[in-house]
Amino acid sequence: MAVPAFTIEGGALSVPLHVLSMGPGGRIALPNGTTAVYVEIGTNSFDTLDEWLLPNEPHAFVVSFEPLVDKWALMLARNSKSRIAGALGHHHPRGIILPFAVSDKEGIANFYVSPRDGCSSLRAM
Repeated sequence: MAVPAFTIEGGALSVPLHVLSMGPGGRIALPNGTTAVYVEIGTNSFDTLDEWLLPNEPHAFVVSFEPLVDKWALMLARNSKSRIAGALGHHHPRGIILPFAVSDKEGIANFYVSPRDGCSSLRAM
């Protein structure tokens, strides 16, 4: 089944988007020497593991999830350099960030965006 280049539904323009280059077998490629993997859920763009954990744990790797596209983009920009292609999905040489919310239930769910930064949730407000 072909994926459309874009869709317009309910006043929203959406596109399929490549968010991470995967390693062999569809796995996240970890740097050699990685001894710990941390998962950060609801990263936002402040008080993040890439800033306060990774500098102190040189063999750690962080997998972050941030469903708000503006915050996800801010995090991706941390690993961007002008005129140099960065590793897709990496917000740090030892971390990736994905634009997804995380739940204990499988499937698609509504995500409620709060006007107050850091307060959005899968839980209805």
